[in-house]
Amino acid sequence: MTASSLTADQTLEACRQLGLRYEPDLRQSDGLWRAQCPLCIVYTGPESRHLEIREHTRGAPVRLSCRNRGTECAPTVIADHLEASLTPDSIGVSAGRVISAESFASIRTERTSWLWAGRIPLRAPTLLVGREKLGKSTLTVALAAGISRGTLAGDLQGVPSSVLLRGQRREHGQAAAPGGRRRSGCHLPGVGSPRGDRRPCEPSG
Repeated sequence: MTASSLTADQTLEACRQLGLRYEPDLRQSDGLWRAQCPLCIVYTGPESRHLEIREHTRGAPVRLSCRNRGTECAPTVIADHLEASLTPDSIGVSAGRVISAESFASIRTERTSWLWAGRIPLRAPTLLVGREKLGKSTLTVALAAGISRGTLAGDLQGVPSSVLLRGQRREHGQAAAPGGRRRSGCHLPGVGSPRGDRRPCEPSG
């Protein structure tokens, strides 16, 4: 059995990241977990618990050993494999982080800025959902027209703004001139080349 540089918390977090099952050995007085070995699980089966993770002192590096004592399951190789699965974004203390709680009372409140007053916030995603033929596309075009003219009630009222409309090209002609008037502030996204070639970005399917 060889000591690693990983603590028990980090080792168990690595097992979670790799999808390895583990369980404490309640027969032992010191910290001992039995887990699936990441190197030999392929041929030992999903119910195997060949890897021993032993923690003699809380917070100290664990000792690792695999009952399959082949060269491929050397403790140092297992430790390297487990450590490689830990990233700075791993949950818990795998990268030296701890879970903390912050009171909402300490969070500074901020005023919500509205694209459409009371309905669509600025700088936040908004979904317009509903069954077909309820007017979702009509509302979208009306909103785009109001934004481009600066007439939509909200924090951008009085400030004409540009709008990107993405959809099937056959729909763009209907949106380009509602009521017979073209909207120069509404744009169709596309991709081009230095030669001036351009094609619209249309949803697939």
